[in-house]
Amino acid sequence: MLPVIPLGDAVAFPPFPIDFESDNENIAPAIDAASATGMLVFLVADDPDSADQAYPDNLCRVGTVAKIRQSIKNDDGGFHLICECRARASAVEYRKVGKTVTASLICKEISLADNGGLRGEAYCRELRAALEEMLAFVGKASSAIRTEAAKINDPALLSDFIASAVLVRSADKQAVLSEYDPFDRCALLVHILKEECDLMRYEHEIQDKARGRIVQGQREYYLR
Repeated sequence: MLPVIPLGDAVAFPPFPIDFESDNENIAPAIDAASATGMLVFLVADDPDSADQAYPDNLCRVGTVAKIRQSIKNDDGGFHLICECRARASAVEYRKVGKTVTASLICKEISLADNGGLRGEAYCRELRAALEEMLAFVGKASSAIRTEAAKINDPALLSDFIASAVLVRSADKQAVLSEYDPFDRCALLVHILKEECDLMRYEHEIQDKARGRIVQGQREYYLR
């Protein structure tokens, strides 16, 4: 059983650190309870499909076991936390005692021998290609992401890095986190990235057309 720290619409991916601030009233009891678990906690996002449920029934079932490395209480009563993410985990049960919520967890990790061999290499190439297409819409911030992605040859780790670095929608991030099988996770992320690229491409087309109409309207006005 580990104390639960709700992340709202944020999603934490192992093994990458997460640095966040929150004024959620449930965080202080979780930090206090973590002193008895070696500062290990369960980081988990809110489930948008359970938004009408009371805490903790409004939480997702898959989250991340992490170790609190630093917690600072802000002047406004909120907290600034830095956590080292350790492993994916599924919550079998949430239990609330007083103000503290704990989770009974099952941690599972599927390791790939030789980074998945040829299949793993193929997925890494596919992920990098999809990432490159998406970064074309991002601009200057893309160089650091591209550099780090090039260093990762484990498809499972690469998919988690890309998901944490570039995905925008919390639901997309949670879907990737919830997929334990590395190859299925890669396939899912490639699909999400391509859909996101299509969306941004349509948005750019709409903006270009709108800009063209404005320019044309201005030209016609001055020619009158």
